[in-house]
Amino acid sequence: MGAYAKALSFHEVSLQIRQKSLPPNHLDLADSYTCISGAFKELGQHTEALLFAQQAYEIHEKIFPPNHPNLATSYNNVGAVHNDLGEYSKALLLHEKALAIEKKTLSPYHPDIVYSYKNIALVYNNMKEYSKALNFHQQSLEICQAILPSDHPLLPLSHNNIGLVYRNMGNYSKGYQHHKNAVEIAQHSLPSNHPDLRLYKEKLEIVQKEIETTTQSRL
Repeated sequence: MGAYAKALSFHEVSLQIRQKSLPPNHLDLADSYTCISGAFKELGQHTEALLFAQQAYEIHEKIFPPNHPNLATSYNNVGAVHNDLGEYSKALLLHEKALAIEKKTLSPYHPDIVYSYKNIALVYNNMKEYSKALNFHQQSLEICQAILPSDHPLLPLSHNNIGLVYRNMGNYSKGYQHHKNAVEIAQHSLPSNHPDLRLYKEKLEIVQKEIETTTQSRL
């Protein structure tokens, strides 16, 4: 949390300087708003994060044409904060707008499309529409597997997300397999003390206990 608070302070100072020297719709101001929004998001201050994400979007909307990829990025940023706030219908609409732009302007295997698929999946998971969440997570994983090295850190993240959805669906065996994949890949791609690796191991232990509990209840 300390690092994000320091980052927020730095970005706020930078914004003050830019506001004094730049016109109100300058792209550098949008960059500052985006950075401040991201810091607030990590600090769990989602209302503030939304305010600055929307300010960045408003500048992007004035600068870029309707199908510009940077506008899609703004949609995703605002949508992610709506998701944090539990405003799932708003989040889904924005993420779908972002994906529509990206499909028109980017290659089918572009990393930004991976990001949009993941965002949509996370919203559907929060809405408890697990089949839809699984579908988008799987599309995200397929692109990652096609364009990234086999030990890239995004792959265990994708497997972890899919494992969580399977567990929410009550399919603990498939959840276990994806959490196991996450741990095995992360062990090759991350330091042994990395917090993500620790998280993946914790999820694997949880699903193992869920399988044991389910098995015992059937005896």
